[in-house]
Amino acid sequence: MEAQSTKEESWDDCMKWALTELWQTSILADVTVQTSTKAFKAHKIVLASHSDWFSTYFQTRQDNLVMLDDSSTFDTDAVERVLEYMYNGNYNAVDGSPVQSAIIHARVCITAEEFHMTSLQNIAFQRFRDTVRACYLHADFPVIISTVYGIRRCGMWSIRREVVETCARNFDDLCRNRGFSNVWIDCPGFAADLCRQFIE
Repeated sequence: MEAQSTKEESWDDCMKWALTELWQTSILADVTVQTSTKAFKAHKIVLASHSDWFSTYFQTRQDNLVMLDDSSTFDTDAVERVLEYMYNGNYNAVDGSPVQSAIIHARVCITAEEFHMTSLQNIAFQRFRDTVRACYLHADFPVIISTVYGIRRCGMWSIRREVVETCARNFDDLCRNRGFSNVWIDCPGFAADLCRQFIE
């Protein structure tokens, strides 16, 4: 039994290495995923195996170009991280400050939702939630609020709710942040949601 387990782990490692190599080198790539600012060479079978969205797309269209040029829906950095996850199973989004990491998590979450990738969507949301709860004292925390309320997507409610609940729990501390006061004016939707949270 132990030998079999070792063999299976070795096969998994080899497959992960092979897929990572395909992603990094674009060998035998048969599709281009184009965002508003960048083109990614990829493989239809890999994308379709991870995403019902891509599977349906490839079954209904014969072209080798997937246009994701609506920047309000498909953030280039988020798309790249989602594609990387398809190839290597890793999701790392720690870039610079915790505020920037939270924003990346939010964008990856909604991109994964768009592609019907529930597993990655849940991972990104959990990391967004944990980061937001840990960094509310950061001077740039209001940037998270303005960012998530600036994304016009129906699937944003769970992300916005996490921001609102965090702000409600730590309202007194946040009021010492001038940017927090300004975001009430810049994001009336946030102000309304926070008031509703207090009423409830």
